[in-house]
Amino acid sequence: MKKFWLSFWMAALLLGMSGCGGPAFIAGADHPMKEEAENEALLYRGTLVSVTETGSGQVLRLEQAEGTVYGDPQMEFLLTAESALSFEREELEEGVYLEIYSNEKAEVLSAKLHHSAEMVVFNGTVSSVQSDGEGKGSMLLIRDGTGEEVVFHYYEDTQFFFPREELKEGVAISIFHSGIMTRSLPPQCNALEVRELMVCGKRK
Repeated sequence: MKKFWLSFWMAALLLGMSGCGGPAFIAGADHPMKEEAENEALLYRGTLVSVTETGSGQVLRLEQAEGTVYGDPQMEFLLTAESALSFEREELEEGVYLEIYSNEKAEVLSAKLHHSAEMVVFNGTVSSVQSDGEGKGSMLLIRDGTGEEVVFHYYEDTQFFFPREELKEGVAISIFHSGIMTRSLPPQCNALEVRELMVCGKRK
């Protein structure tokens, strides 16, 4: 916990808070760190919009999904031969959604691929919440723009970026989820991270 707050204040002092077009956040400050990347790596998630071949590797240009804030709306990262990937390099094509941990030089340390942002990011308004009072519960969300309804389950290890007691009807949130939904009506899915929905760096 002490390490978390130290990272938070260091990031606030060195990087400042971004709106539209601010710097990338240190993953340990504003975003959860993966255990294997606890070396002050930077976390960025975005849709791949271009790949450029260079003598040093491939330059990946990413654009973050609507409703999410990981720093600049677009950022570039260098994919090198040493980058650890959970996918084959042949799968890199425009439109895939990448989760990247990078160093201060914007070199990719590790990356995970999802087929699209729509498969793992859900932006919507909370319609109802059911909690068991022990850190677990479920919420019915209505997707912005389409009216699609999905039930998301959350657990003790689900990352919330605002107090859980503020999760209530009418709150606009952005969920990063497993991408696996049941075929029930409405579909059900597990939430991995829950944030307030952001538009241009501001709470919606």
